[in-house]
Amino acid sequence: MFLGLQLAPLRLSAQTTQAVMQVRVAKKQISIDLIAGLSCWTKHGLPQVKPTRAAPVMQEEPDPFEMATAQGDSLMMMLGNLEPPPSLPGLKEAISSGDLGKLRVAQFELLIDQTLMYDTEGEGDSIRLQPTAATMAQDDDLTKEKMRYVYAYGIKMFMAGFLEQETLQEIILERLAKKVGLDGPGFDQWLEMPAVV
Repeated sequence: MFLGLQLAPLRLSAQTTQAVMQVRVAKKQISIDLIAGLSCWTKHGLPQVKPTRAAPVMQEEPDPFEMATAQGDSLMMMLGNLEPPPSLPGLKEAISSGDLGKLRVAQFELLIDQTLMYDTEGEGDSIRLQPTAATMAQDDDLTKEKMRYVYAYGIKMFMAGFLEQETLQEIILERLAKKVGLDGPGFDQWLEMPAVV
């Protein structure tokens, strides 16, 4: 008995690379897996443990305001000499406000502008934006594809709790459906999107 702990003996064989030590604390048994290469005993009679892997490191959640700043910076780099979208100042204001709800709305509005106003060319670090070939007409497949993408992304943000339902509906109606001359139900039907709520 040592410090109120009763240790059960370790049973090791020449082939053992994993051992389980039974510790009885306050009449409860706790199993502790020692994942290590137990190569030899020390002169004090304790096993010499050589860990085979490092313990996982806890990482902090990234700061959404820092991420939004990086999003704006990345967009500016991809734009090159093109005119920035009208929603970019809204993102900067939301970052300055420190209001997470405003930030999420501003990020979604920037995504809408980026998707509907520009097409991408290149890959990896060489991705650049160029004015879109989409006509913002109901009979244009590229417009439909872009609208469906942004709408689905907004739904994901709503499902994750980043956007309120009313806010999402308002943005979809004003920024997407209106662009192609549709109301809410007509827009859903055109995009073949199932009702979320």
